[in-house]
Amino acid sequence: MTSASLALSSGLEQCQAKREALLPQPKNKKLELIAIFIPLGLPVLVMTLGELLNRRGHGKGEGPLISIVWLAIWSFFVPPIAIALIQNAANKSYDVASA
Repeated sequence: MTSASLALSSGLEQCQAKREALLPQPKNKKLELIAIFIPLGLPVLVMTLGELLNRRGHGKGEGPLISIVWLAIWSFFVPPIAIALIQNAANKSYDVASA
C-alpha cells in the first residue's frame, strides 16, 4: 500500500469509529422492529381521536365532526394538518356540548 492509500484508509476508519460512537447501532432486533412501527403511531392516534370526537358529536345530536377518510390521508402525508383538523373538531364538539 502506498502512504496515501494508507492515510486514506486510516482516516476512513477514524470517521467510522466516530460515527459509531455518536450513533450507536441497536444491538437488539426488537428495537429495530419498534423503530419501524413508531411512525405509524401518530396516524393511529389521530384517527382514534377523530372517532372519539365524532362519537361525542353524534351523542350531542350533531353529524360527524370530521371525515375519518380525510383525517387518515392527512395524518399519513401531512400530520400537522391532521392535528389541526382534530383541534377544529374538538372545538366544534365543545361548542355543541356547551350549547
